[in-house]
Amino acid sequence: PFQRSALLHTEITTATTQDFTDLVALALACATLIVWWAWSRRSLAVAAAVPRDKPWERDGLDETGRFEAAVRSAPRWLAFLAGDEPQTLYGLYKQAKLGDAPPGMKSGGLKDRVKLGAWRKQAGRSSAECRADYVALLDGVATRAAAAAAPAIGRDQVTFQPTRCRDLGLRVRIVGTGNYVPERVVTNEEVTARGGGGFEASTVRSGVAERRFAAPGERASTMAAHASRAALEAAGVPPESLWMIVNASGTNEQAIPDGGPLLQAALGLGGSGIRSVSVHATCLSFLVGLEMASSALERADCPPGAHVLVCSSEITSRHVDPCDSHTATLFGDGAAACVLRRAGWREGSRL
Repeated sequence: PFQRSALLHTEITTATTQDFTDLVALALACATLIVWWAWSRRSLAVAAAVPRDKPWERDGLDETGRFEAAVRSAPRWLAFLAGDEPQTLYGLYKQAKLGDAPPGMKSGGLKDRVKLGAWRKQAGRSSAECRADYVALLDGVATRAAAAAAPAIGRDQVTFQPTRCRDLGLRVRIVGTGNYVPERVVTNEEVTARGGGGFEASTVRSGVAERRFAAPGERASTMAAHASRAALEAAGVPPESLWMIVNASGTNEQAIPDGGPLLQAALGLGGSGIRSVSVHATCLSFLVGLEMASSALERADCPPGAHVLVCSSEITSRHVDPCDSHTATLFGDGAAACVLRRAGWREGSRL
């Protein structure tokens, strides 16, 4: 019996050791496969970050068609512009569309002066010349960007160009949206009059036909509350059940307390303890706030079914120089909000 027991113990030990060895080998193989997949995925992400097609090279386009195709695709290449290329593109576009800049056109801030200077550099040139140069410049940028995205292989290492846009892999879903605009409508004619007649605020130049201005006593937090309530109602989420409030605005109502707590109070949640924060990234505030909220939903301490409110509320009419032809025609007042929750695995919604 003792010998049989010892033999059985030896067989069990051998089998267990062999099983453990097989498991270790399988784990190493899986780890190698995961590392290879992640590396190849990163390489593909770098390559995919640069647009490959050039819409202005499609068949059947005349000179004007190539120019319009280049203009529509220009935002895709902004990240790859260098030196004074942004100003040159702007000047070529304005000259091609409107001809010479008006002699008496006023310039406000530094940005206004730079843009006006870029436009005046193209003075006297025909629309056809400017359209051709615009397409040629953007084509060169596209070619350079494609070359830079290719992996640079050296003897000792492989390096990749960083990408500006990539899949963050944040599983998030927008479940409700809302907006609010003030009652007062401001037309282009009124903007022109406010600027003293030094420029003409036309829809052709700015693409804006009208904008809204907040009433004298209206506050950004009040507008944010209107938009937020609309978003919460659309999502079917009670305000008191929110897990986080993100105020994402480029024009702060005040420094302390800032827009986050002010929005919390405007929603009647002042004593709720709901975390309320603010993001200030000028024109990118909403996008940064959306990314911040999505990242918060991935945190380990985020409860199941949590909802986050992201709201941007801007009152720019009280801060924009009425004599600045580039900004006075564009900006107005308003608020927009959305409610987020973590997306399920099968929903396929992510940032």
